[in-house]
Amino acid sequence: MTRLFTVLLILSGLLSPSMLSAQDSWQSLINRLTYYSPEKYKSAVNNLKKKYPDSYRPDAGWEKAVSELETNKETLINGLKAKDTKAEKQATKLLQQLDAALLANPLLADKQVVAIRRTLGDKARKAMSGELGIAPSNFQNNSEIGNPKGGWTNEFVSLNIIPGKIKQTTLYKPEPGMIITDPEPHFDGNKLMYSSIGSSDHWQLFELDLKTGKTRQLTPDTYKDFDSFDGCYTPDGRYIFCSTGTFLGLPCTNGGNKMCGLYLYDPQTKQTRQLTYDQDSNWDPVMLENGMVLYQRWEYADLPHSNSRVMFSMNPDGTSQSAFYGSNSYFPTSFFNARPIPGRPSAIVGVATGHHSVSRSGRLLVIDTRKGRHEADGVVAEIPYAGRKVEPLVRDRLPDGVWPQFLQPYPLNDTYYLVSMKESPESLWGIYLVDTYDNRTLIAEEENIAYLEPVLMEARKAPAIIPDRVDLASTTTTVFMQDVYHGDGLKGIPRGTVKKLRIGSFSFSPLNQGGLLGTIGMDGPWDIKRILGEVDVEEDGSAMFTVPANTPIFVQPLDEEGKALQVMRSWFTGMPGETLSCIGCHEDKNTIPVPKMTTASKKSPQPIKEWYGKERGFSYRHEVQPVLDKYCISCHNQDKPGKPYLKGDRWITDWTSQISGRAGTDYGGHFTLSYANLHRFVRRPGIESDMHMLVPMDVHADQTELMQILLKGHYNVQLDQESIEKLACWIDFNAPFHGRRSDIPNFPDTQRSNELRELYSDMFGTPKSTAEWLPEIPQNIEPVRFEKEKKPLGDTILAKWPMYDPTQKGYAEWGEAQWKQLGLGNFQKSIPLGNGLTLELVKVPAGSFIMGSDRHPDELPQTIVQVDKPFWMGRFEVTNAQFRAYDPEHDSRDEHRHGYQFGRKGYSMNHPDQPAVRISWQEAMDYCKWLSEKTGMKFSLPTEAQWEWACRAGSDTPFWYGNMSADFSGYANLGDIKLKEFAACTAYKFYESAMVIENPNKYDDWIPRDTTYNDGGFISEPVGRYIRNPWDLFDMHGNVWEWTLSSYQPYPYNENDGRNGVTSENGKRVVRGGSWYDRPYRATSSFRLPYREYQKVYNVGFRVVMTEE
Repeated sequence: MTRLFTVLLILSGLLSPSMLSAQDSWQSLINRLTYYSPEKYKSAVNNLKKKYPDSYRPDAGWEKAVSELETNKETLINGLKAKDTKAEKQATKLLQQLDAALLANPLLADKQVVAIRRTLGDKARKAMSGELGIAPSNFQNNSEIGNPKGGWTNEFVSLNIIPGKIKQTTLYKPEPGMIITDPEPHFDGNKLMYSSIGSSDHWQLFELDLKTGKTRQLTPDTYKDFDSFDGCYTPDGRYIFCSTGTFLGLPCTNGGNKMCGLYLYDPQTKQTRQLTYDQDSNWDPVMLENGMVLYQRWEYADLPHSNSRVMFSMNPDGTSQSAFYGSNSYFPTSFFNARPIPGRPSAIVGVATGHHSVSRSGRLLVIDTRKGRHEADGVVAEIPYAGRKVEPLVRDRLPDGVWPQFLQPYPLNDTYYLVSMKESPESLWGIYLVDTYDNRTLIAEEENIAYLEPVLMEARKAPAIIPDRVDLASTTTTVFMQDVYHGDGLKGIPRGTVKKLRIGSFSFSPLNQGGLLGTIGMDGPWDIKRILGEVDVEEDGSAMFTVPANTPIFVQPLDEEGKALQVMRSWFTGMPGETLSCIGCHEDKNTIPVPKMTTASKKSPQPIKEWYGKERGFSYRHEVQPVLDKYCISCHNQDKPGKPYLKGDRWITDWTSQISGRAGTDYGGHFTLSYANLHRFVRRPGIESDMHMLVPMDVHADQTELMQILLKGHYNVQLDQESIEKLACWIDFNAPFHGRRSDIPNFPDTQRSNELRELYSDMFGTPKSTAEWLPEIPQNIEPVRFEKEKKPLGDTILAKWPMYDPTQKGYAEWGEAQWKQLGLGNFQKSIPLGNGLTLELVKVPAGSFIMGSDRHPDELPQTIVQVDKPFWMGRFEVTNAQFRAYDPEHDSRDEHRHGYQFGRKGYSMNHPDQPAVRISWQEAMDYCKWLSEKTGMKFSLPTEAQWEWACRAGSDTPFWYGNMSADFSGYANLGDIKLKEFAACTAYKFYESAMVIENPNKYDDWIPRDTTYNDGGFISEPVGRYIRNPWDLFDMHGNVWEWTLSSYQPYPYNENDGRNGVTSENGKRVVRGGSWYDRPYRATSSFRLPYREYQKVYNVGFRVVMTEE
């Protein structure tokens, strides 16, 4: 390679054709004047004077210049707009004085800045993203920069900052056409690591010696089949860098883009070791002052892939990998080129950008993790918007249309930053000194040129060396969990509930095979999920166990039925011989943990116990279909309405999707008809779900219609424990179909990727893969036949019951029930809750009715029940606003979208007038207690008898308004035609909008629903939208389920058998009424479901009753 040294002496503010700055542009002068305001400029100067009293020496005329700025700024700008040459001279001179005072900053003055000067010709003013010689998109890396060996003219230049003048020197110019990028200074200030094309025509790391001008390749010639780039020095002389040696492909492009992991190379031993084993790419490794490594990790295990880039940190040997900022956050969409701020161990600066947006450039943010680690909680500054609160905008294309745009910041301290900036769509990319007061001082700008990636070259203290903690002779990692109940992950789950931890792993996408919608399953997951086994949890919540090292691991806490109480939509990776410690489940990293002696810590680490066989991928055909073959296909062996076909011998051949980003029909939709039918009964996170940590049990197996059908005694089918656990695991794993990649039709396309991974396994220290092994599918299973349980019908006749028959008379003629209520006198009451809020009650008369029905086993036998005295009942379900009068922090959350999210949240359940949901039975009871104390009245939840009596309002039909086939559209918000709107494409208008698919097919529109009526309600509606029942109660059918006081016990119903006590033997309480998600048969006056007292359910709320003494 050739070297070229030239020197240009640039005197700021003078005009010359060979000038560094493009000051022949009138607009450039206007822009630069707008970068300064008198007050903000003075703030910066005064800050420098105070901070550096002995070394900061601004020119004596700076105050006069500020005064002139204050007086003449607008006049000068108007003159420049008119292209007045006198105004041009005045502005040039003024800017020279103003710039000089800020460039006298001791952090920069008389020091050397190195940057890339890249010639772009007439594209320079328009260039963005890949046109700049950076990764073409935010999901790509250096491997996909166009023509890196022959398409670029660039050089490293030195910019010596001398107040009043800037001296530019060309330090190094590569061979013609060769790209150079990713400069990273050595701690001694004399050497510069960078990336370019080297041996085997692949990206390699290089080093430029600034003293001699010589370069050398740092990565070895044995790196033949992959790219290595974007590295940093460790304080002990090793290199950490990005590499495509993972041979993984991007799941959301069908494996079409190369992913990069982080690697460690030791030039002394010549050893390479893979440090990260993640699904997607890791970017921008840089040393923190504490000796750890900061980097960005892209992950989306059933999370929105457009918004799930998280800042991570780890030790240089790969141990202690943990989230640094942005876990479970939509904002920022991505955060590139982050660097630690000197002297502020909790602070970083970086560029908040997007997904399908301009690449790498965007908004310049300063983050301090002491202020928070989620969304915008930790953002302490956005430059140039001093004092403006940064809102956590949820957007795929976060920076698009936002100006100025920034690239590659380099912090001098917590106030001053070097950065590449483009002011507007027509501006050049120049190097600037910016500060948190909003001043922006030009250092380098030139027509036809982009100045990029500034770094300060000076000796600085190297971080402390963290000794290696790995034992390369080991193949395992020890995991110690102090208390699984600590943290928000299992908040509200009673101690003693967690019995085991399920241990799982992934088979991530190889090149040329991804995980797009319809690949692994109908609506997720993104990746093959593998079951490694289970470990026990001690009574005190502690656990210690070993897992395979160098393997992405997820855990799921299990209840005594083997069902996950929470799902981990991420993973952790331990290094060989490492001991990983965590306090609990998603504990707050900003709290100081209190170590304590635990039961697990007194024992040896547990090995993982096999779970019904060896470690394997979870396959529907291998795990679920045998359960169906044994218990279901004796009935479900014909494809009939209401009785889905569940034999595993048919494959669907017509799969397609109208959701943008779905799998291709040549490899997607390779599923059995059994799977296509059964997955519909499983509400789950789907391929993408709420980015925020889920409420515990939010997608618990017992919330699925599948488990509820079995629980309610479906034709007396009784599964064995293994079958229950396998169905639960399938649900907890997000209902996948495939358990290995070789069962997906495009697997042959991955051959080269898999061969290379095997070839370099020894070099990188990666484990050998067994991901394609599965046991034989069980054959010749003898179906078990069940007889429908015959229960006594119970009471069928009661005098003066029913009071009316809605199938015979219209609503206006239902007089008897209404007169019964009118006979109570004043039957309406309003309870003030404060701040203008009220709780409306209506009085329900006493009487007798036949409780239950013959439609479901747990509704039999029917029983005559006497409601002894009238009671007051909430006219409406308790709303968010009403519940927040008690608990201002309550969050009913969002309902998950189907398909992809692309920079938008789910469907909000948080409108003040929507019913409050995700409230446990205990919380509902606490609300009643609060109401009682506030009003002096006696509030509680209704018993099952009170609820059903009030709902029926004198009717004995399934609904107060009619029979099972009644048109409910004016009366109830149920699961109907409107639910097809879950079939939506969120890529509309280039990912800026969502569009409901007009006529979705059965694979996009998969929620079981009524297909006849449309009640106009999509998710829960504001209370009171539908017609009230004869006793003035709204939404007794549908909208949301409602907690009752009663324990879930068999009928006959007996008011005095303890079922309505404060304590419950089985810990399960009854909900009634159905919801927006349920078909009519699940929303009748008599239909019952059990949930645990501590369970928060996505579609369960409550209404109150008040009894008078």
